[in-house]
Amino acid sequence: MVKAVHRCNFVDLDSQPITALAVTPESVKQPLLACARQGGSIEIYSIFDDEIVFNRRIPGEKGDSITKLVWTHQTKASHEDFPSQADIKAEEARLAELPPRLFSAGLTSLLIEWDLTALRPKRYSESYGGGIWCMVAHPSHASLAIGCEDGGIRLFSIAKDTLELTKVLPHKLHRILSLAWFPDGNFLVAGNDATTIEKWDTSLGKVVTTMKVEYGPNWKTTPIWDLVVVSGNTIASGDGKGNLTLFDGEFGTMLSTFRSHEVDILCLATNKAGTEIYSGGVDSKINRYILNQLSATSDWSVQSHRRHHKHDTKSLVLFESANSTRLFSGGMDMRLSSVVTSNFTFAKFQTQAAFPQPSPIHLAPSRKLLMATYSDRAKIWKLGSAMSHPISTKLKAGTNLPLVDDYKEQLAILTEVSLISQTI
Repeated sequence: MVKAVHRCNFVDLDSQPITALAVTPESVKQPLLACARQGGSIEIYSIFDDEIVFNRRIPGEKGDSITKLVWTHQTKASHEDFPSQADIKAEEARLAELPPRLFSAGLTSLLIEWDLTALRPKRYSESYGGGIWCMVAHPSHASLAIGCEDGGIRLFSIAKDTLELTKVLPHKLHRILSLAWFPDGNFLVAGNDATTIEKWDTSLGKVVTTMKVEYGPNWKTTPIWDLVVVSGNTIASGDGKGNLTLFDGEFGTMLSTFRSHEVDILCLATNKAGTEIYSGGVDSKINRYILNQLSATSDWSVQSHRRHHKHDTKSLVLFESANSTRLFSGGMDMRLSSVVTSNFTFAKFQTQAAFPQPSPIHLAPSRKLLMATYSDRAKIWKLGSAMSHPISTKLKAGTNLPLVDDYKEQLAILTEVSLISQTI
């Protein structure tokens, strides 16, 4: 049986670079991965032992720019709200059964919580400080901290299914590019675009320690693009010079610096134990650093590196399960990739194709119509017809038949809101 394949080179697939990644907390029964793309769309994937499966897509709006994604899943109840242990246990059992919540932040100055069923914003708030460069969840998952264009750090309560601004830390002169909580939730570290890292006591609303990364004669300022807090409350920073710098979390003393990237380090990730750090950046390299736990001085070293992406690596996130630990990465080459970290040096990367999810192509075979859909528009074409050939003629695979009728665009639809579902 001969089947004809119509090769369509007139459809723009509109693939977009990846700007942010996030995985759900370990308390969530079915782990999920959120992937934000340039243009504001968010793809949700279900994570299984050896693969990820596309789940749904939240369409983006024109002009959207997502810088950070955060999943939260609060499982601890406040003792102030429940007088008895029995009430606390009942409330925590209820919280554990609730689905995770997804928040996004971006340079449009909006902090948004998403409705994962309706694929629309559930609630949102202004940052009150311009574009949002960074966002982290408190270890309790009861609040969010955001770093803003105006140099302010703002804390939002998300307890009891809310989103409310509760505190603004004193403004600084430089925009806040990165944030990280200490594991106990008492201190917050912030990196700005002018070489400086500050450790905040959020309950007192003041800086208790100030740190600075190295900069040379040609570098008046160095942006601190990302921060993580690892084992021993050590602070790790990735900066605009390509350095990973480690600081003592209590006194702010610089412990060591690794010149491990040729240019900017844009993202960092660490495991739950805080014994591994991964860095990615503009040079497309992903480095792995490990803690020598047998050393009395807790020395860190660069173990290995990989070059998988073709351009900037914009986001890294680790997913740890009982069976394995996987590093997810994404960036300007539009590919969502993952690798098992137990054999990071030699393991093969698994890569999702940059083809948009779900497929933007829809067919009406009986009418020879093809529709391509995008976030704000849809186009319909009438497919062409090929020259007929005798049934007795044998065709080699890949034979191109001349077109008698070329394709024709039939309709173009522009919308003011994002398209969620389409059919033809």
